[in-house]
Amino acid sequence: MPQPFSSQNLAGVPQITHDPISVLDLLVVEVIDTSSPDYQEIDYGTTYGGYVDPASGATLYSEFVLVDIQSIDHQYKKRIYQSLPGSWVTESGVDTETEAVITQKKRKNIPANITPSVVVSGGFANVTGRTDINVGVAWETKTVISATINSRTEYETAEFNFPTLVFGISGSVITALDGQDLFYQNINQRPAFRRPANYKTVITYSTTAQSVPSEVVGFKTNSLIHQGAFWSINLSDVLNDGFFFQCTTGSNNPAWGVVYDPYTAAASSPLTASGYVALIGTWYPIGFKSTPWKIAGFYRNEEVYIQLQ
Repeated sequence: MPQPFSSQNLAGVPQITHDPISVLDLLVVEVIDTSSPDYQEIDYGTTYGGYVDPASGATLYSEFVLVDIQSIDHQYKKRIYQSLPGSWVTESGVDTETEAVITQKKRKNIPANITPSVVVSGGFANVTGRTDINVGVAWETKTVISATINSRTEYETAEFNFPTLVFGISGSVITALDGQDLFYQNINQRPAFRRPANYKTVITYSTTAQSVPSEVVGFKTNSLIHQGAFWSINLSDVLNDGFFFQCTTGSNNPAWGVVYDPYTAAASSPLTASGYVALIGTWYPIGFKSTPWKIAGFYRNEEVYIQLQ
């Protein structure tokens, strides 16, 4: 059982004072002569059952715990004991990022008696945290914030690489006097370009990590590659419509006769070149992330859009 303080079990007469954080919390301060034959080392967290008033012999206050040891000089030390758990000190404020009202209270407590947790109830998240001061005492914090923090939207301008758009291929054939065929093809495309673009970021908050929304697909591009007998194409990272193109030699070709050189391109999905054009000027989702927020138990979610050009 914890022993009460008394003038017999302390190497000096202790003094009652108050914790500067909360005047409701009592401290017992004793000055120890380390050269005394009665001196013994005491670990942080050592518990005593109370304080015995030397004058009356009455046990005052409840349990005290050794929370700090301070050296005065080479001979004397100061031991500070506190009644734990201490009283709550409450602070309220407005978060500068979200403008949400946050209430936080803290007190000193025995570390083993603090269980960090996040409890969402009645539209509020209650977060219990622990920050150790030393092995015998820790700060116990309780943060209360609305579990439905308002979302917000931010805008910025930055460089962006817009993809190549390919709508199809057209071509023609010229037959020489000797019957040889010369093929021409024209790729109907809008080349890729890089320029400043408008970004939009929608920020939300949640008490669980969010998965990537299904609509955030970015640009799923294709590569158009064909190395044929009479024509070729080699384009990468393009959005394209589906198309079919074929070169065919004439029956009077003296070297080949009739030869077919076909190519079929599957449309990029889910966004084609024509689909992209229809969305120019609108916001298109290109990215998402969900990361732990500065308040334990919350996640900050960002969905990023680009205004198509």
